[in-house]
Amino acid sequence: MPGIWSLEVYGPIASYPSCSRQTARFVSSPLLKMVTVAASKMLTAVSTSAASLAHRRPLTCRATASAATASRLVPHPSDLIGWVRREGGFVHPNLRIADGDPYGLGVVATNEIPPGSELIALPSHLLLRFDRSPESDGGCDGPHSTLVELARRVPDELWAMRLGLKLLQERATTHSFWWPYISNLPETFSIPIFFSGDDIKNLHYAPLIHQVVADTQIKQDTHVLLNYGSLSNDFFLLDYGFVIPSNPHDHVELKYDEALLDAASLAAGVSSSSFLSPSDWQQDILSRLNLRGDEALLKVTLGGPGLVDGRLLAALRVLISSNKETVQRHDLDTLMSLSEVAPLGMSTEVAALRTVIALCVVALESFPTKIMQDESILKTAISYSTELAVRFRMQKKLTIIDVMRNLTQKVKKISKMELTAQN
Repeated sequence: MPGIWSLEVYGPIASYPSCSRQTARFVSSPLLKMVTVAASKMLTAVSTSAASLAHRRPLTCRATASAATASRLVPHPSDLIGWVRREGGFVHPNLRIADGDPYGLGVVATNEIPPGSELIALPSHLLLRFDRSPESDGGCDGPHSTLVELARRVPDELWAMRLGLKLLQERATTHSFWWPYISNLPETFSIPIFFSGDDIKNLHYAPLIHQVVADTQIKQDTHVLLNYGSLSNDFFLLDYGFVIPSNPHDHVELKYDEALLDAASLAAGVSSSSFLSPSDWQQDILSRLNLRGDEALLKVTLGGPGLVDGRLLAALRVLISSNKETVQRHDLDTLMSLSEVAPLGMSTEVAALRTVIALCVVALESFPTKIMQDESILKTAISYSTELAVRFRMQKKLTIIDVMRNLTQKVKKISKMELTAQN
């Protein structure tokens, strides 16, 4: 329906899928809070008249995360659902706002909700947005307001900063139309920009959408969650302040380094001088993979749907192979694909995969703690930000171990095929 933001159920929703990082909490994004804090600093640099400061409430909040359950901005916030309904919106009668472990502030189903049910519908006038058009009525968003003057200094790509300015103004204004929403926002921040120095060290690791749908039926007492997309835990932690366990899209970043590859190959029992001294034809392929040259992109990844970065896999296959003609019979897509079974021969494939496994071992050793130590830390009384940091680094280690497990199985399978072929 035009002008309506709606959320609809297409099927049941699991409370928190343990193997999907595509699902996230149905809460206000801490990213907006982050830009609001930045916008608040901008406000201090602008002089305002005494009249513009009338009818304001103090802008105070805590930028810490001391518990998994964050309090709201005010002790007794407004009835958000009641406000939405009074303003012509719709909230399913079996939904309520809840604040509790493990997700913090969110929406919970009080009874089962069948597929196809409309959950939430919001009229367009309820959407908090920034309007600086000349047609504005001259109110708080008027073309001559301090807010608009500040917004003109903000680059277009930092639209969230402008929205942060709007949120600051509405929060400071007595009797703001959006106060029922603002008063329900969490008081604390759980994104790393607000972590303490110790918690940063604990990481140990260097258009409107009008409809949201679900695949499963929502059961009673189930948290209603939003799908943020196929993203890594890096993105979820930095922008939203949480970590998804067993995230199938999580990955570990490494730098493509010839000396590191040479050391890993030696540890894997692979002998090749090409890692440190590639021949001209190998250098040419590395350049085409953008792993060599002045503008080379040296960041490669382990984990995620592809398991091994295609560029890294192709480079290892090419550097280990000594047969130029065999390599040049294949295009880059084939060389980069893990689903292609031994395109350059089984012995080359086994050597390449063993080298990746050795890289995984090196990556694991770079963490100062083991998984068992992380698990022990999580059982102690720690702050929420410390818990996030520990869970983040632990998930990175589990991702590396998962890569090692999968590649080891693949090596065994190829070795068995090679032995069968020889017999």
